[in-house]
Amino acid sequence: MKITFCNDTDHSILAINRIFEPFCTDNISRTNQNGSGLGLFYTKKMVNELNGTITASSKENLFCLTLSFESTFD
Repeated sequence: MKITFCNDTDHSILAINRIFEPFCTDNISRTNQNGSGLGLFYTKKMVNELNGTITASSKENLFCLTLSFESTFD
């Protein structure tokens, strides 16, 4: 199973290669949003614990997160 979430942003995500590292933020001075930079770090840890993967991509003003899990049915 694969799920992709996309968000139209006002800028490209500059720190895309580091986005899952702790305390990584994307120059929040350009936005009104505050964050600790831990949300995606912990999300990746939880997805990995469930034997899944999470990837991020950014092209122009579109930011996407894709979660992939193996489908299992009992």
